[in-house]
Amino acid sequence: MKRLVSGSSRGILAALLTAGLVLSGCAKGDGEPGGESTRSSTTSAASKASGEQSTDAPVVAEVAEASNDRVAAAGFGDVDTLLALGIVPVTVAPWGQPGDTGEKGVGPWALEALGDNDPAKIMGTASGFTGQIVEQIAATDPTKIIAVNAAVDEQARKDLEAIAPLATHSDEYQDWSVPWQEQIRDIAAAVGMSDRGEELIEESEQSFTDFASAHPELSDKTVAVVFPLKGELRVYTEDHNRGRFISRLGFRMPEELTEQAGDSFYVAVSPENYNTLSAADYVYVLDYQGSTDQLKNDPAFSSIDAVREGRVRYIDEDTANAMSMMNPLTIPWAVDRIEEQL
Repeated sequence: MKRLVSGSSRGILAALLTAGLVLSGCAKGDGEPGGESTRSSTTSAASKASGEQSTDAPVVAEVAEASNDRVAAAGFGDVDTLLALGIVPVTVAPWGQPGDTGEKGVGPWALEALGDNDPAKIMGTASGFTGQIVEQIAATDPTKIIAVNAAVDEQARKDLEAIAPLATHSDEYQDWSVPWQEQIRDIAAAVGMSDRGEELIEESEQSFTDFASAHPELSDKTVAVVFPLKGELRVYTEDHNRGRFISRLGFRMPEELTEQAGDSFYVAVSPENYNTLSAADYVYVLDYQGSTDQLKNDPAFSSIDAVREGRVRYIDEDTANAMSMMNPLTIPWAVDRIEEQL
């Protein structure tokens, strides 16, 4: 009997990093932290040099008291949260490859907040903070560096801390696995705006709530969120931000598909099994560099019941990226785009 094949989360994560798909979508445990939790691992070059042992709380306070005039955004989507806080950073770390974002290195959801500003674009941080990248950040003369949605190893931490105080995610979460709410809290704390950070979380959550309230007819509907890649379709689970985004709108993930994912955040469906997607009420196909156009011309897909019955929605690449990188700017923007699809 033919079966769906569950993919390796490590393997696909590497593919997504190099393919330019937004990284925060690999997060697990969205919204799970409760009560007290460790905030930004924020340190300064001065404290390191003196050999002092510091804890999260006083170091966050130290960084928060510093000037916010020249903040370098070095993590994917960190620029969006900073802009939502009213801070225009001196650098931005665009996701993916050159051309995956606009000329200013941000998504369309951030253009209004960015205005006429044009931060330095630091490419390639998904592969690590190389010496060249560190030099590019240093050249902008930042007063602090925000690298929350990023993978900062020990050498990179040492190099970046030598430039300016550094804020990263806490050790409670693995790289690329920080819930979006915690990313906002970490970044807001690092710039001394924790109260505003909590307000942004509430406003973002309200976008989901408003959509669900406006469309009660969708509360029992299932949606398969799929991404075409390398001749197959990847069906996301709620362990990926894209699946989680759809769930927060009030939809349900089709268990008959996603339960086969195991510890992965997706299930791989081969062409001969494409019709299994029709078990969902809707199929949302996420575009990347024209992949949806290719899929539409694939007889194995165009012949499935969901296509013939008009239950497939094609989501443009910008919206797919916004869904994957949830933050105060992407969430309301992507919610509006999804509503347009209805």
